[in-house]
This record gives sequence, C-alpha cells and structure tokens, in this order.
Amino acid sequence: MVDTSGSMSGDKHKQVQSALKFCVNNLESDDTFNIISFSTEPKLYEKNLVAAKKDNVEEALKYIDGMRAIGGTNINEALYKALKMEFRKDVPAFIVFLTDGMPTVDVTDPTEILKNVKKENGVKAKIFCFGVGTDLNTTLLDKLAVENNGVIEYVTENEDIELKISNFYTKIASPVLTDVAVDFGSIKTDNAYPKEIPDFFKGSQLVLIGRYREGGASAVTIKGKVLGAEKKYANDVKFSEKTDDNNFLPRIWAQRRIGYLLEEIRLHGENKELKEEIVELAKKHGIMTPYTSFLVLEDNAQIGDGQPGNIMIERRQRFFEDKVMSKAGAPASSMSSSERDTLDNAQVFMAPSSEKSMKSESGSGAVHMSRVVKKIQSSDRAFDFSKIDPDSMRYVEDKTFVKRGGEWRVSTFDEKRDSKNIVSVKFGSKLYFALISKHKNAGKYCALGRSVLFEIDGKFVRIGDSGEEDEGKLDSFLK
Repeated sequence: MVDTSGSMSGDKHKQVQSALKFCVNNLESDDTFNIISFSTEPKLYEKNLVAAKKDNVEEALKYIDGMRAIGGTNINEALYKALKMEFRKDVPAFIVFLTDGMPTVDVTDPTEILKNVKKENGVKAKIFCFGVGTDLNTTLLDKLAVENNGVIEYVTENEDIELKISNFYTKIASPVLTDVAVDFGSIKTDNAYPKEIPDFFKGSQLVLIGRYREGGASAVTIKGKVLGAEKKYANDVKFSEKTDDNNFLPRIWAQRRIGYLLEEIRLHGENKELKEEIVELAKKHGIMTPYTSFLVLEDNAQIGDGQPGNIMIERRQRFFEDKVMSKAGAPASSMSSSERDTLDNAQVFMAPSSEKSMKSESGSGAVHMSRVVKKIQSSDRAFDFSKIDPDSMRYVEDKTFVKRGGEWRVSTFDEKRDSKNIVSVKFGSKLYFALISKHKNAGKYCALGRSVLFEIDGKFVRIGDSGEEDEGKLDSFLK
C-alpha cells in the first residue's frame, strides 16, 4: 500500500517508486503480491493477489512507473481493499503500508480506522507501517503496527526512503518461523519482553529478557508456524537460583519495561500508576526518560524556597544544552554505536519538550519519541547514560549512584523513608577497611570517593569524614 497523495510528489515519490521496483524485482517465484496506490481513492494493480511470475512482475513495474502523486489521503478504504485480498493460508500474510500524511478523505477518525481494521483482519495479516516525514499521525501508525503484530518504521526528511524500504524488504523476504510463542514449562516468569514475540526471519535473532521467581531445570519450548504448519522446538534449560554474573541484565530488563510503559502512555494516555513505575525504575537503574533526570533534584525539599517546578524546568533546560546537545555535534566516528544510541535517546528523552512529545500525535517531537521508545523497547544492550555526565551519575555493578551535594548516593535511597536507617563510618578507619574486606561490593562503591552512601544487607552505610571507627562493631553495626 503506497500513499500517492499530493504531498508525496517530487523526490519522495521517485524514491518510493525505486523502492517498490526493488521489492517487486526480488519477489520469489512462489510469492503472491499486489500493489495498492491510494490518494483520494485506492487504485489496485490487480483485483486480487497474483503470482510473482515474470509477466506479472513486468506489468507491475509498468504500473509503478505510471503512479502519480495527486489528491487527498484515503487510508481507511485503502486498508479495507488490502484486507479483502484472498491471502493464502499456507504462508504468512504481510501488508506493507507507506504514508506521509494523515487521513483526509472518507473515514478520518483514527479510532474508527483502527476499529475497521480489527473487524476486517480475519486472516490476521501483519501490518508493517512506514511513516515518511513528520506531518502524520504517529498514534494511528503505531497502533496499526502494534495491534496487527507488525512493526513501525519512520523515515525523516534527511533519510533515504529507498534504502530504508529496501533494507526492510530484504529482512522480511524470508520468514523462518511465524506466530511465535515461548513456553518456559515449570519456571514461573514475570514481565518478559518483548511481550508479543516477533516473527523470525532469515538472519534475525530474538533476545527475550524477563524475570523468574525460582530457579530449577525446565524444558523451554518455542512454538510457531513454518509455511502454515505448526512446529515445536524444545530444549532443557537450567535456571540458576541466584547469581552475581551478568549484572547488566537488570538494567536491560528495566529499559524494556520502561519502553513498554512509555508506549502504553503514548498510545492510551498517561496515568499515575504507569508514570510512577517509570520514575521508580528509571531512578533505580539510572535510565533517562521524559519524566526523570539524574541531574534534576526530584525531592522538592532539596530545592529549597521559591518555585520548585520552575527551577526543575530550568535545570532540565541547562542540562539538555550543556550535557546532551554539546555532545550531539561530535563526529559519529568518535563514538561507538552504543554511545550514539544512548545520545540519541537522551536528545529525545531529555529535551525540554519531551513530556509534551509524549502526548503529541504528530510533528517531529512525536515521530522522534516513537522511534526512541521502540529502540529502548527492543535493545539487547544496556544504554550507558552515565557517559553523558559522569560527574553526576555512575554505575557500579547493578547499582546507580548520583551525586548530591558532594556525596555519591545510591539512587534507591529516599531521604524521607530511609534517613533513620543510616549508619556512618569514618573514611579510612579500621571499621572502614573491615567493611570493604567483608563485603566485596562495598569496596567497589567506596572507590567512588571519600563521601559515599550505599546499601548493604538492608542498611544504608554513609562513608565520610566522621562516623564509627571501631572494627569490632562491624557485625552489630549492620543489624
């Protein structure tokens, strides 16, 4: 499905035509396909799906050459026509939908369009959406993809449409396993992401990250369809009861959980519970979000008199300009791909307008927010936000430390809740060395400096210039 409304004229239209030709020329002989170009009304290359034999491919290329960009944008009827195709039952049904605008003809209410798609999509065709530019409805496109087990890809003004579509087509051209589900047997799992397992394509991999309650051995079964036939693949896996290895995994899980919650807010509206969970996870794991900043003082009592809200906005603005945007102009070659991804996330999440972008359906802010939320949802590596401002935040093992008034403080510490649960140890004392000798992580925390606040066995320990010195008190000290 290709948008050929007037707004697609010029170079965009030429790039789309070239991308379509690439897709058609790379169809396998046993594939079936059709092309729907739509503006004020949809136009079909053929009434139904046709085999990708030589004659049909040649005619399709002529059809593509004849497409003209003029008129309005009738998304609803175009989707209806696509879903009425007679899809084969022995292969997965894919619809690729490309548009650069909002619905302007026929049904224009996004909610009604989504209802109509749900009603008509009896074959459970997967809808892959391409949004070109920023003058489009991101909520509509995101929901179309999410609710129909597809993906969404946005192409901004400075990006190559032909390259993006060609790369995408190459990826989905060879499905290996579709309608995938994973069963962990006797192991009770919690909040595994991605929630909806994507299809497997040739050369792709799946990184599933979640939590489990109790360890043990269990058969893990992957189920899916190969050319319409049900298949199962089982392996015996041992889940450790407890391990200190891979301390980066909790942060990756938190990233994906936050991405899922942010998408829920974007698509269905903000609510207190979701926002509070995002803030809690972000503070614990040191993750930037539109609702948090490790540099902004979250506790109003720390801000003092005046207008806390204004101060926080000013500090966020200053942080964005001094710490984020100052790094954005660095040459791409000077950063690893992970560092660049982290900076891209920070540019969107920490922008002063980020909360507004969460609520916007169209515009550059909405497009960039959608892209970054998808990225953090699917990442299989931990973003190192500490590199943006290492003077204010550090990661030590699986803990996050933020600097408050010269003290490195574990991010889970809450002044109101935990102030009576602190023991003080003098830096460099015999008790200090006994502590770091007995608790291996304490030494890593103390390496941050002379003034550190961290948690050991449910007790907060403050290292500073004053405090207990007697090493004989160590055991009773932490009870």
